[in-house]
Amino acid sequence: MNSNPRLRPCPACDKPISKRARQCPHCKHVVQENMQRAKSKPWFFPAMGLFAAAALILVAFGIVRSPWFAEKGIFGLASVAGNWPTWRGPGYNNTAVGDAPPVRWDEKKNIIWKTAVPGSGHATPVVWRNRIFLPAADEEQQVLSLVSVHSETGSLIWNTEIHRGGLMKKSKKNSYASSTVACDGQRIFVPFIVNGGLWLTATDLDGQILWQKRVTSFKSEYGYGSSPLVYKSLVILAGDHLEKSFLTGMDVMTGEIVWQTPRKRGGSYGSPVVARLANTEQLLLSGQGEVTSYNPLNGQPVWRSRANARSIVGTVAWYEPFVFASTLNGTICIRADGKGNVSRSHVVWENRVKANVPSPLVVDDRILVVQDEGFVTCLAIDTGRQLWKKRLGGNVSASPVLAAGNVYLPLEDGRLFVFKAGEKFELISKNDLGDGGFASPVICGGQIFLRTDHYLYCIGHG
Repeated sequence: MNSNPRLRPCPACDKPISKRARQCPHCKHVVQENMQRAKSKPWFFPAMGLFAAAALILVAFGIVRSPWFAEKGIFGLASVAGNWPTWRGPGYNNTAVGDAPPVRWDEKKNIIWKTAVPGSGHATPVVWRNRIFLPAADEEQQVLSLVSVHSETGSLIWNTEIHRGGLMKKSKKNSYASSTVACDGQRIFVPFIVNGGLWLTATDLDGQILWQKRVTSFKSEYGYGSSPLVYKSLVILAGDHLEKSFLTGMDVMTGEIVWQTPRKRGGSYGSPVVARLANTEQLLLSGQGEVTSYNPLNGQPVWRSRANARSIVGTVAWYEPFVFASTLNGTICIRADGKGNVSRSHVVWENRVKANVPSPLVVDDRILVVQDEGFVTCLAIDTGRQLWKKRLGGNVSASPVLAAGNVYLPLEDGRLFVFKAGEKFELISKNDLGDGGFASPVICGGQIFLRTDHYLYCIGHG
């Protein structure tokens, strides 16, 4: 037990952190402010535990259908326990919490199951309890669908057709199902571009369509790849394209637009994320040569900074008080406590360490930048100084994931590297399932869910 009065255990990973910390430096869990006040209230934790358990039971049996629980963070508590409800996970940082997954596997070892997924796509799986959800595209039949797989057995539960026909222009490396869906515990939100528009569809957990909205017209350059997120009672979606770009917040229950903020015209593919920085929750999005912070409740811009490329594919990373974006021209670090245009006042450092598709990953006080050509560069967070650089020997489109102190990074050819990213590179293992792909791995409950070109794998301790 830790005896330092200035420290307390992180509620997610149980490692010691400062009582004033808003984010755990070990697992990157965002610490709620009310938890910091709870110590003075001996009734708080037992009552909160009973309330959360009761709320989850009510939702599980369909007694409660209100988004109030999502607004109050009940689903956030559940996500820490073993769900992966959205792109980059429950903390929007590609960091897993909980039991450590395997570091070595092959077709005969630590493969819990593998299943053929109908259709193709680059989107990562989303996990909610014993269900996995992922979008898929049958290009020959021109069918875009949402698929559900049982996380314990790999069996197909349902396959819901979302759109038929009207597929739009994309690049050769993109897919028609590249956007990871989002789940709030009651609904799944699925974006596709078809018939000249960007559409968002909500289904329930049984695959029944609840609502479907054409958000706006969409002129494609290389396809679509941005993923939605759920914030309180809103599902937030970005639409950077060749005409009227936008960022929008829609009601999770009805799909009605609550707010919509215009953005600069042009194709970008990054996804919005929410982070608590400078004592407030900020909605962060890169694209069109900028990194921008918005108020997630109303879409109003808070600050913006120049980035170093017009079209940006990866999602930003952060570490209080910094935000990081990597592009084809380099990586930039911005302090997140400004207002308005902070390009001259809040850029902390920038360099020529490049990454196009993979998103950066924070590991302790370091940041990893993965180049599409297979170079991994480790930078000091505060200065951008290069600590080391390693060539893996293959192309990369997936983003690295951190779990139990190890980084998991798949290559397009099917090899998956596991390594430690400390002051130096330390290879743990190379694993090859013989089937390549572009999707990032998902790690929760001590298991790895990996989508390849032909299969969905569950990798765990066998």
